[in-house]
Amino acid sequence: TSAPLNKSVSRYENKMAILLNLNAKCVTPAVIQTAREMIGSEHVFVTRTEEESHVVTRRIVELGYGLVVPTGGDGTLCSVINSVVAARDALRSRDGGDDFTVMPLPKFAFLPLGTGNGMGSLVGPQIRGRRRTQKTLTLLTQLLSQQQRTATALPTIRVPMMEISAPNPEVNRKLCFFAGAGFDSLMLNDFRALKCWSVRRNVLKGLLSG
Repeated sequence: TSAPLNKSVSRYENKMAILLNLNAKCVTPAVIQTAREMIGSEHVFVTRTEEESHVVTRRIVELGYGLVVPTGGDGTLCSVINSVVAARDALRSRDGGDDFTVMPLPKFAFLPLGTGNGMGSLVGPQIRGRRRTQKTLTLLTQLLSQQQRTATALPTIRVPMMEISAPNPEVNRKLCFFAGAGFDSLMLNDFRALKCWSVRRNVLKGLLSG
């Protein structure tokens, strides 16, 4: 059996909601305007903080959107997936469901417009900014409109995720695409510091352009 859902679910099950992370370097006013023009302002959600994202994802789950499109980097994608799962579980619990109650998650598409876009290589060509937004949203709109299909009928690829938990039982379990000890972040921070130093000293600038 399914937990009771908002009565407006049928209005949104074949609609897409796009989440735009303002901290992503390629999410510009032009990209936001393009999204609003193409799918309508009511389906475009702009956030800057993780707290705002949690509020938005809960609303998206309550409305029953069939397709969710996070826009940003790999971190944005992972964060939105976790927020949607948490919102779904909270809604299921609120409506009297339990861990065995069936309440399917929406499908996810991805607009890789952030700094780290490793997942972008799985979902399409590396086109940046407004052009990529137009191309992706046009394709998704066409797919959804074909025979008035719902998002559940969209062609998808399966991407495995890991579930990790902290020693503290009060910390919720998280899903992620990869995990590590943080040495990659230390190396990246060191590289950025070295680039800043080279710019200030005008040394090795040509070799540190990555």
